[in-house]
Amino acid sequence: MASHLYFLEDRKMKRKIIILTIFCIPHLLLGCGIGGFWMEGNPFHEKSQPYGTHWIKKGVTIEQRREDSWACGAAKTALAADHVIFSKEQLQHTKHPDGKDDFAPRTRLTKAWIACMESKGYHYEK
Repeated sequence: MASHLYFLEDRKMKRKIIILTIFCIPHLLLGCGIGGFWMEGNPFHEKSQPYGTHWIKKGVTIEQRREDSWACGAAKTALAADHVIFSKEQLQHTKHPDGKDDFAPRTRLTKAWIACMESKGYHYEK
């Protein structure tokens, strides 16, 4: 008789665990990041701007800054000029033969871009 009661308690415990699991897992998965600025797709409190737009030179228009950014090596699109993006050809040309990814070439190109922009009289402002 007593063994039968343990069996019932064991079934009740398993059922409680299953119900608790079914209830908790979706809440854990869906609960992260709901509401606020996460709904906009931007995890930052303030509005972020492209890296290239932080390079300032007095009296320069957006078009002039883009022209200078292209002259310093950014790919030839407005998006690339503002975000300082390099073409695949530039990355391949700068990559060392034993290079496994584009991180090192992108770093070298960005450092060269920064030096060029500074030589043109720009400075970085956050």
